Amino acid sequence: MAKASAEVITHCPSPKCGKPIYSDHSNPWCIECGEPLPDNVQEQIPQLRELRTKASAARLGLTEPRAVDPAGLAHRVVSESPGSQLPRPQPEAQPHPLLSVWLEPGATISRIASSTPMRLYYPLAAVWGASFNLSRAIRKGISAKQLAEAGISSAWGIVAVNLAYGAVFGIVALWALSFLFAWIARRLGGRGGARQVRTVLAWSSVPHIPNLALAVLVLLFGGTAVLTASHPTGTSISDHPLQMVFVLITSVLGFWGLVISVAGMSAIMEISGPRAFGVYLLGGIVVFATLLLVIVGVR
Repeated sequence: MAKASAEVITHCPSPKCGKPIYSDHSNPWCIECGEPLPDNVQEQIPQLRELRTKASAARLGLTEPRAVDPAGLAHRVVSESPGSQLPRPQPEAQPHPLLSVWLEPGATISRIASSTPMRLYYPLAAVWGASFNLSRAIRKGISAKQLAEAGISSAWGIVAVNLAYGAVFGIVALWALSFLFAWIARRLGGRGGARQVRTVLAWSSVPHIPNLALAVLVLLFGGTAVLTASHPTGTSISDHPLQMVFVLITSVLGFWGLVISVAGMSAIMEISGPRAFGVYLLGGIVVFATLLLVIVGVR
């Protein structure tokens, strides 16, 4: 539907989308499919042009963006000449995203998506997959017979196998889930595509970095005994003390990972927190139902 108060600047560069981009557009990507907008298009959109000007000013160490015109350039050259005693303002330092995403997930993920959306995609996805595999093994346990059949006799072997398979699984899951969650988010009023959701999924995996490190330490210090310890019926906590500590700590990290995921999805797709949570809930139901159908079909 056409907007009465905004003019059409161009159309989405994706041949599969082609939706109009209006002058009041606020994201550096198409809100329908997530396709990044070219620089020349962003320069025509007032809000994006202002953001780019501010970003350029910050890189130059200016506190306020200045218009790019002959007078402004001449004034800046004079005021910043070697003979001038005026101190040059320094840009405000931004904390590294790996740190700021813990307490400012929405703002951090939005900043990443607007500047370097592919930043650390694959390493973070690989960490998530490896952490998921190792954590599942420690939580659920593996019998001594299963370890023998797999030809694994040491904790090093368990770590190596789960790191290799988990990394591949994490990267594949990142791509597959991004399309599913983006589709669900758009049904719930979201504005973006799979590219933006991949940023959310990748960076919400940051809590899995300490989770993975802890899993490796538990296995190296506790050995295969951590996996083969008996589990009381219906629980994920075994009789092994290291496994008990691991479950408690990783439960907290897992919860905070969910908080980051919901906040990031809400900010990127421009939907409320409850709707963002609904994206993961509905996505989980779809994944569970699909796996259930596959298992039933195989049997």
